[in-house]
Amino acid sequence: IDKEIAVAMKSAGVKAVFLSIESGNENTFKNIIHKPSSLQKANQAVELLHGEGINIATNVLIGLPGETHESIEIGLEYLKTTKFNWYSCFVAAPLPGSDLYKICLDNNYFDSTNDNLSMDFKKCVIRTDDFTPEYIEMKAYEMNLILNFLNNYDMRVGNHVAALMLFERIITTVTDSHAFAYYYAARCCMLLQLEDKYIHYKNKYEEMIQKFPIWKEYRDKFQLNAL
Repeated sequence: IDKEIAVAMKSAGVKAVFLSIESGNENTFKNIIHKPSSLQKANQAVELLHGEGINIATNVLIGLPGETHESIEIGLEYLKTTKFNWYSCFVAAPLPGSDLYKICLDNNYFDSTNDNLSMDFKKCVIRTDDFTPEYIEMKAYEMNLILNFLNNYDMRVGNHVAALMLFERIITTVTDSHAFAYYYAARCCMLLQLEDKYIHYKNKYEEMIQKFPIWKEYRDKFQLNAL
């Protein structure tokens, strides 16, 4: 994507695109995924698209053989500096017939406690000397919370209308029990002086915290301030 392409996309009416980077760790990007590009090029594309008013979502995969806790953390720290409007954080799934499936089969990486075909992009069936399936599933979800909520790009730059739209999309189309979506929607409404919506989302957040212990755990872990 260069300037000419970005301008053409805007002229064609494009408002949002999906750029797949798959990892924020350059070593994983090049030497494990073998992506024929670079994170620098991805950042340049993001800048060009944002310059034309186009929003960008991306996907991130973790749980590939060769990754470690440290390399995943390095990737996360880098992703926190990027400017994607939304991140889909997934577990790597070794689909039958893929190179990843053969690597897992040849190296005995398939977790013996799981059926290989039970995999999806949230269920990890890979176990290596460097990570367990449980760690990968937990980390993928925490990355989602960190990148899309605690470190949300639109909130960082003060674009609270756009941020609110995405948080409300989670509440209305994904799940109506997402405490973090209610929390950050409430914060946006407070900053936008939308008093009625602020009170509604604040109350829903507090309801989710009381109803679901996992949300209380995440609230405490990430030290969310009271609304």
